[in-house]
Amino acid sequence: MKFPAWAPAHLVSFLERKINLVQDMHKLGYPGREWMKVEEERSVNAFGQLTLGQTIEYLKKLLTDPEMEQVWSRLSKQVRNISQYEKFWEVCETGIASFERKEFFRELSPVKNEKFFTDIYDRAIELREMIVKNREFHNNHEARDALEEIAINASKYVEIEAPKVNNPGSGSANIRIFVRQLSAFMRSEFGAPMNLAVATTASVIFGTEITEEYVKKTIRSKEAV
Repeated sequence: MKFPAWAPAHLVSFLERKINLVQDMHKLGYPGREWMKVEEERSVNAFGQLTLGQTIEYLKKLLTDPEMEQVWSRLSKQVRNISQYEKFWEVCETGIASFERKEFFRELSPVKNEKFFTDIYDRAIELREMIVKNREFHNNHEARDALEEIAINASKYVEIEAPKVNNPGSGSANIRIFVRQLSAFMRSEFGAPMNLAVATTASVIFGTEITEEYVKKTIRSKEAV
């Protein structure tokens, strides 16, 4: 896939690694593809991060939507280290995932909650064993360690309680969370709110028009999300 010249090369490489990971998993002939498909159809996974499929989908939007050209142009003048591009994406990911994660747990019954994490544990162990036994992927220690960590974390989350959510049905709650988190990041990293960049990024992410005035109002508002 070709990306616009204005897309940050560091994030393009990051996205390409994610895409390659999906391709590698398919090369393995992983028998749990249907399970993976179901997981990728969820907005976020239980650990408050986007699924692999959602990561690719959202990051691809940010790297190809014409509206983002002005955002990346502005950021390129502020960035002191290329790792800040990845930090920008991590904040976007967290902002999208935080609200959805609350909704996810709110809707899970204790029985479904336990089954969900048990499934994660089983699948992570299963995939790790497949990698260990496969000649091509045997030496991929990073993937093996990551899967082992997922399995360990899943075993800890079986007894997790659903967090409380104020106004869970509010359609704009996730946008407010996103705007506040990204604005805080901009101030912290670049010393300026960059309201227009935040508004444009939110518009691309959520597929709806977010104005600079909305961003200013949201930052000023102390309404609980």
